[in-house]
Amino acid sequence: MFGSVARGDADRQSDVDCFVLVEEQQALGQQTAYDIVESLQNRRYDGDRYTFHVLVESVETTSQYGDRLREIFAEGLTLFETETLRNVKQEVLTDG
Repeated sequence: MFGSVARGDADRQSDVDCFVLVEEQQALGQQTAYDIVESLQNRRYDGDRYTFHVLVESVETTSQYGDRLREIFAEGLTLFETETLRNVKQEVLTDG
């Protein structure tokens, strides 16, 4: 999770930003994320609805987004970490 929610400065207009790393089949990961977002946006949380934004990248595409990922990894909150994600984070944060 990244952005204003992760930083703790979100307001009622803020969306929930999430980054998902898939090892392969990026298109399938994007479709799955879209389906989950669609389900979540129809629910109410403490009486409010939230907009979700999910960025799905594969290991291969992360090299194209170094600066953006550096910001996400530096200020974001990791909700679920795999060895692959640890490796990508280390590469992005140390190649800066």
